[in-house]
Amino acid sequence: MLYFAQLALLFVATMLAFWKGGWPERSIAVIMVAWAAADFMLHNAFSHAEIYEVVDLWHFTFDVTGFALFFVVALKADRIWPIWMCSLQFYSVAGHFIRMAAPEMYELVYAVFQRFPYWLEILLIIWGSLHQAWRAKVDDGREQSARP
Repeated sequence: MLYFAQLALLFVATMLAFWKGGWPERSIAVIMVAWAAADFMLHNAFSHAEIYEVVDLWHFTFDVTGFALFFVVALKADRIWPIWMCSLQFYSVAGHFIRMAAPEMYELVYAVFQRFPYWLEILLIIWGSLHQAWRAKVDDGREQSARP
């Protein structure tokens, strides 16, 4: 049930990014959709019964790749929220390293390290898109008020 809610929220965030956002919002939305598609294919191709019992190398790879892509967008974007996105993703990557260092970590804690940042990242896309729309509107208002 939560998975479908997450996909629905990601769909809304992606539509909003393409409707109101700029290139950083669109880029990160595309990364997140590709990530969700790859995760879906992974879970349908392989059984992941022990996903939170040991370090999951597939999700570790997804998380590191996502962090690298978010980092590239954050370096090029003229916005603050992609840096926040990188911070959330680093939290997820760090969870894998903590799991490697402390295999006795509770499965629920590892699951929170993996899943919770993703939810916040989707909300950040929504916030970033709405903020960009507001920013564009304010900039248009300034241009019009400066005209003679």
